[in-house]
Amino acid sequence: MRTTTTTLLAALGCLALTVVACPPPEGHLDDDDVTDDDDATDDDDGADDDDATDDDDFTIPPGTPLAGVIEYTPSAGEVPTGAVRVGLWHASQELAPEEERWSDQVTEGGLLGGDTVYTVYVEGEPEASDLFDTGAGFDLGFYVPFAYVDADASGGYTAGDPLLGTSEDLFIWISFEGDLPEYLAVTGGGLGWNVVAWEDVADGDDDLDIDHTPDGTGSTTGPEISVELLPVNSGTVPLTTSVLHPTGSVVAALHTSAIGGGPIVEDAVLFTHEASNGELRGAELLLDWPLSGAPPADHLEELDGGLGVLSAFYIVFGWYDDGDEVFTGGTCDTILTFGSPRLLMYIDPSTLSPVSAFRAWQYGVPMGWSLFDQDQETWRLLAAGVELVSVADLDEGDDDDSAADDDDSAADDDDSAEGGGLDGEIPPECLPGDDDDSAPDDDDDSGADDDDSGADDDDSATPS
Repeated sequence: MRTTTTTLLAALGCLALTVVACPPPEGHLDDDDVTDDDDATDDDDGADDDDATDDDDFTIPPGTPLAGVIEYTPSAGEVPTGAVRVGLWHASQELAPEEERWSDQVTEGGLLGGDTVYTVYVEGEPEASDLFDTGAGFDLGFYVPFAYVDADASGGYTAGDPLLGTSEDLFIWISFEGDLPEYLAVTGGGLGWNVVAWEDVADGDDDLDIDHTPDGTGSTTGPEISVELLPVNSGTVPLTTSVLHPTGSVVAALHTSAIGGGPIVEDAVLFTHEASNGELRGAELLLDWPLSGAPPADHLEELDGGLGVLSAFYIVFGWYDDGDEVFTGGTCDTILTFGSPRLLMYIDPSTLSPVSAFRAWQYGVPMGWSLFDQDQETWRLLAAGVELVSVADLDEGDDDDSAADDDDSAADDDDSAEGGGLDGEIPPECLPGDDDDSAPDDDDDSGADDDDSGADDDDSATPS
């Protein structure tokens, strides 16, 4: 369950009231006073500014106030600039948001950390087409609250406006004729606006806990909107490993289509970064691997499960590199490790609709970069990290995949002809230290090799 962060709201002004027995005989009617208060204690000015252009009045909008709080901490990501609004979306019986019915502006720009009170003033009653017959003597309509940034200043939601978050609770409208139906009497529901947990509705819970507030909801009883749809566009991933990555090694993200049978996209490898751990052993931190920015558009495809969001998956892997930071088969480039069981994942927030955003939020799918744990089938924050295991764990015997070699028996493990094989063994001549790499001399890294000139520094201890 999501937790509530409570903060103290700062007061930005104060109200001074002066009580007098009767008004002075002359003066101007100020725009924030019921009576004439143009005297030494007047906090306005000498002239009446209560006119069409007056901007220091607050008139309560007409309609029923439905209120709650928006929960936000800066650690959740940066809220885009622009006015923040809260809207109520009519939802189907399957809780799929369909269309915004009412909305009101909450702030002129962005959000501060803590709880921000919102109020949506609902004029009139829902259209009959929004309601459905429950079969229990009353009609019901679902409304999902969303906080979003009005990026185009249209005064309402339009496709592309950044969605910030939604709530565990729904506003529901209940209508009936005659006496209060028995079901509502038991569950706490009443005529007009109510609040109920969407999870109870989605699960078909027969013991609903409905909060009925006939005159609207207050900030302490209305739905709490959690800002959880902001994307993680950058961060660092702790990479740990017990496998030696000698100097010259790198790590990167490999788009899964490159190995999963799908079409290989351009720029399949992202975020290449130097990585070495010297003589360290055990589950040591290899590095805090930095990543930033969105992947190429052709990496994105619809995520399985019908959520309606675009995604891309990547395997984190490490290899010994020949110096150009580009993996090329048949060279000194040698794959050493791969991330298991966690994959790097990106969810594109730019094409979110209220429906896909609500579904993604229900399942806890984070926007932007995250880690997907294949064993647990769940998402993790980048800070959870990835363990790089030896690529030799993939070795089931046959590492020689040349066209002529089709022997997959356990005894066939011939990598002698292949540089950069899948056994994680770096060809000895590729490692630093052996200064005699002439064609006739290809055994300079053995322990018995000490008959070279002074330029040969004998790599007998060179790790593999």
